[in-house]
Amino acid sequence: MVEDKEKVKHKKKEVMTRRILVDSIKEHLIPHIAELKTAKKMYNALVKLFERKNISKRFSLRNQF
Repeated sequence: MVEDKEKVKHKKKEVMTRRILVDSIKEHLIPHIAELKTAKKMYNALVKLFERKNISKRFSLRNQF
């Protein structure tokens, strides 16, 4: 019973976190994370997208974000 409450609590936090991520980025970045199932995977995809070797590309992406 306690485990069920914890699962529900975790699910609510997961949904809220995913919503915050989607609401916080610009529309053209949403396709990069829309199909991902968890907030952690979404975050990791954004980190990977913004971790570029080319500094000018990195600044361009940062401005878009």
